Amino acid sequence: MTITQSLAHFAVNLKYEDLPEHVVDKMKAILLHAIGIGLSGYNLENSVLARKTIQVISEQAYPEAIMMGSGLETSIADIAFATSVMFHARIQEDSRGTTHIGTVCNPLGIALAQKLRKNGKELITALVAGYEVSCALCRDYTAISTAHGYRPTPMYGIFGATTTAGLLLGLTEEEMVNAYGFAHASTSGPLCPLSGAEGRFEPGIAARNGLMAAQIAKAGAIGNPEAMEYPRGFFQLYCGCEADAEKVTGKLGKVWEIMNCTVKTYPACQLNQTHIINMLALINEQGPFDVSEIESVVVEGDTYAVNYPGSRYWGPYANTAQTYNSAPFCMAVCLLNNRCTFADMCKFDDPDTLALLSKVSVEGNEELASLCSKVHVKMKNGKTYSRDMNITPDYYSYTFEEEISHLMDMKEEIPLSEEKLNELIRCIGSLENSESIDEMVKATIVE
Repeated sequence: MTITQSLAHFAVNLKYEDLPEHVVDKMKAILLHAIGIGLSGYNLENSVLARKTIQVISEQAYPEAIMMGSGLETSIADIAFATSVMFHARIQEDSRGTTHIGTVCNPLGIALAQKLRKNGKELITALVAGYEVSCALCRDYTAISTAHGYRPTPMYGIFGATTTAGLLLGLTEEEMVNAYGFAHASTSGPLCPLSGAEGRFEPGIAARNGLMAAQIAKAGAIGNPEAMEYPRGFFQLYCGCEADAEKVTGKLGKVWEIMNCTVKTYPACQLNQTHIINMLALINEQGPFDVSEIESVVVEGDTYAVNYPGSRYWGPYANTAQTYNSAPFCMAVCLLNNRCTFADMCKFDDPDTLALLSKVSVEGNEELASLCSKVHVKMKNGKTYSRDMNITPDYYSYTFEEEISHLMDMKEEIPLSEEKLNELIRCIGSLENSESIDEMVKATIVE
């Protein structure tokens, strides 16, 4: 079997009854995180621009479903695009490494499940399948493709979107293989300079393209079953290497990769999360620092993290795409405010922040594992305060109950009444028992 044939065989034959209880709980936790964080970015510039992008088209589109947040009735493709952008607006979504699968799969799956009148179990199964396929592809190759200049979310996420859409549309194994061929033909996502907002819109484009790939296959078009392997195929094109089929597909259905997906505690790049938590913990332990007395700040991370595009960036800053990737900016924000909020990440020209940046250095440490951190704050009097944070990725793997607590801590940033937020939590918590997802979607409408 080719790689896409193996992926299709797994996805099409997956049943809700195959999913362990902890996998279902994790899927619901990720879905709650995705929707809650997405709604907290409802009024941000790129979310508004995405809705404006589809406005003219939507006035002429056949209303297929209701968009979360706005309540607009329009096409599945438009809903998937605009909601994906909203889910990515605060860059606080779920992650598998540096791939944000939920920004692509979840909006499309929810919209399509509405139109097709699917129940909660069918939606959960389709979403888990999307995560497993995307994770199988990106798990061992994200760092390689990033080094070749490609952003992982759109290029791996599109296959998750195609899988989710394909299951909800009822594709056969052969049709799913064809769909993956068309998904490969529609991959995109250059790791361009961080001066623009392209990265915010890429998940929305990938979601639309994933839907189209599934629809083309459903219509009967034939795709290349060797899309991953053939010369200049997916892995050669984006990673410069031959695909290892066993490495990609050998664990499907045996190791549930969704359990290795993490969520972000703060509105910053996943690779800066531990630095932020570590620095805030140091501040909490030692008391707030007098920043005027700081001589230097050193942040140590694993070599991949500190060399990720934008990590070692000291400005100038024009948008949050630059600030949330910048480890120096994140550290300055923490030291100045004793917190890290989205509003803090928008202070591009704050003179105190910019003054502190020059004292921050970022160093790679080959002995540090992924997501681990060391921070050091040296004062002018010669005293140095240091803190280590050695964790494994499951530190960021929230259960459903933990995600409820996380969203409640930031409920002031979510434009829903407490009653509606509790209704949303209830709907997702009992999703497997729901005959439709209409109530869940209605609970997201911003008044």
